[in-house]
Amino acid sequence: DVVRRRDWNNDAALWASARRVESRSARACSWMGLAEKEAGRMDAARSLFQRADELNPYDVSALVNLAVMEGEAGRYKEAERLLKEAVRRQPRSFQAYWNWSVACFHLGDEAGMMNALENTLRLNPYSLQARKARLGLLMDAGRREDALAEARRLLEIDPQDEMAKRLLDPAP
Repeated sequence: DVVRRRDWNNDAALWASARRVESRSARACSWMGLAEKEAGRMDAARSLFQRADELNPYDVSALVNLAVMEGEAGRYKEAERLLKEAVRRQPRSFQAYWNWSVACFHLGDEAGMMNALENTLRLNPYSLQARKARLGLLMDAGRREDALAEARRLLEIDPQDEMAKRLLDPAP
């Protein structure tokens, strides 16, 4: 009992215990990777995400987490490469498309960002982050009518959104 209680002390202890019991669990590796990342142990997190991806390449969450780490380290090209692979394997992963749009933003690839945002919204039309990012991109591109339509869609989801309200009802 005392040993089991130690396993429940924190996420890292819990997932380490799960890996001891089932060393081929991709899910345990992925969750342990998140705990290691949270603790600042990036090399350990990267290894665990890679192991999770090896164990179950059909679940792209570990690959997406690895790409997020690459982006956070400023390696946006590598993040983009990993996210393209995630989308190739799992074309219905809105998380992969959303994070791909973030990588494209940092790479200055507006067309890639718009494509990734449109796919994110095709898969998850209620994503406020993606709607707001797409609205900003449309405004920056001077596509006023498209931006107004996006602002209306955004207000259907979040009636309090200030950016959309200002765009649709500008002050005199």
